[in-house]
Amino acid sequence: MFEALLVTIVGAGLVGGIFLHYEPTIRAGREAALQTGLANMRTAIQLHWLREGRPPEDLKVLMTRGYLVPTEQGTIFIPRYLEGQALDSEGYLIDPFGHRFEYDRLRGKVRSPTDGYESW
Repeated sequence: MFEALLVTIVGAGLVGGIFLHYEPTIRAGREAALQTGLANMRTAIQLHWLREGRPPEDLKVLMTRGYLVPTEQGTIFIPRYLEGQALDSEGYLIDPFGHRFEYDRLRGKVRSPTDGYESW
């Protein structure tokens, strides 16, 4: 009887300890994914702007258009500016926290609307 109670207490302590470390670890992972995603989108916007002479109409354009890169051996075809990014049910790019990225077409700027990450 005492052994079962002791195992239950130790097990509950371990589960509680895991939960205490779970959320900060997940948040750190999401922050790293947000930084990477924003950098990729900003690079894609700049590349599109350089190649087309204007910023993309919206972020969905970057999901459907690609480009050719000339090399000494020929060309490298990049099927899409952005690939493997998370999308919502309507096909809009979302940040790791589940919010649609906001895009200012006139300035070619993208940002996350998630509280605390708007200025990243």
